Amino acid sequence: MNWFRRASAGEVAALYGELAGLVAEGTLTAPVEATYALADYEKAFAHSLEPGRSGKILFTFGGE
Repeated sequence: MNWFRRASAGEVAALYGELAGLVAEGTLTAPVEATYALADYEKAFAHSLEPGRSGKILFTFGGE
């Protein structure tokens, strides 16, 4: 059975806290292939469907 279904809310919160710490210190990372302004969501979605990508497709906010 899936661990998330068996785990208590406290266990899940503790896991997410540990993962957040690893991300904050740079130990846990994920490659980013491209970023898009939210207004360019159609381009971002199309890019996300391309085979052979090397990283995540992310949105930027705040006029970037």
